[in-house]
Amino acid sequence: MIPPSSFYDACDEEGILIYHDLMFVDEAGHRPSKTETIIREIRSLVRSLASHPSLLVWSGCNECDVVMGTASEIYATLVMKTVADEDDTRPIWPSSPSRHGWKKGVRKIDSRPLTRDTSLVTWDPKAFSSALESHGPYMRGFSYSYPGVNGIDQHFPFSNTPPKLKIVDIGIRYKNQFASEFGATTMSSFESMTGTISPEHWSLHGNDKPDKCVHDHGNENKCKGTNVLAERNYPCDYLIIAYFGIDEEALSETGEKAFSKQLYQCLISNALWMKGEIESRRSRNYFGTIQMNVIV
Repeated sequence: MIPPSSFYDACDEEGILIYHDLMFVDEAGHRPSKTETIIREIRSLVRSLASHPSLLVWSGCNECDVVMGTASEIYATLVMKTVADEDDTRPIWPSSPSRHGWKKGVRKIDSRPLTRDTSLVTWDPKAFSSALESHGPYMRGFSYSYPGVNGIDQHFPFSNTPPKLKIVDIGIRYKNQFASEFGATTMSSFESMTGTISPEHWSLHGNDKPDKCVHDHGNENKCKGTNVLAERNYPCDYLIIAYFGIDEEALSETGEKAFSKQLYQCLISNALWMKGEIESRRSRNYFGTIQMNVIV
């Protein structure tokens, strides 16, 4: 889904830069095909958004893992060629993340197309280190009583907590990396959460016994029970415990004051983990980071 025009207008006004994936999702079976309809869709998208100064980079797909010689090469051989044919003013990138880079057809310093002759844009799996760009990690809360349900649980202490800072040589001649996605679990504000939850369930633990949830990574998770917080992705418990030292009993308290405090602590602990992770990466040879909050 492409965001509404108001999103791009707001980014223009606020100076927010956009790393823009195209409208394809491998895991959902929506990989592009070499058809006139797909080509027209790509051209229409690029033409409709190219005037926005906030748009910084065109990327073929999120985590589509482009590998030449396989079906996924279509992101390099068709999708990005079509984009470059319409807009040669911005960098183009095979996917987010891309393990490697472009061999020719783009300026190495910024990946902008050198020419509208897009036949020159080819991808070389040996051009760069496999660590050129990365996603993750994501720190997710975990509780034996209230298990996280949409992925793999991470036990406390979280990795890189407290952050480990290193002294290394930096510069383009050394091995480097760009982190295009990582983050930590949080829940939204009290005002947002309580709009969909009855007052008797105003608690991080839903004021109810835990559901029995079965993990099914990549598919729908199934929970049995009546706890309204059970399927809200990852709980905040161990993030709060890690930074505030609060016990499980306090996280089960109910009411406006208790729930407001719990959600505030969840948001703050998320920010503390993110701050430490960013500082740790800045101490190494990272050319940039894009942080994401997992809001559930």
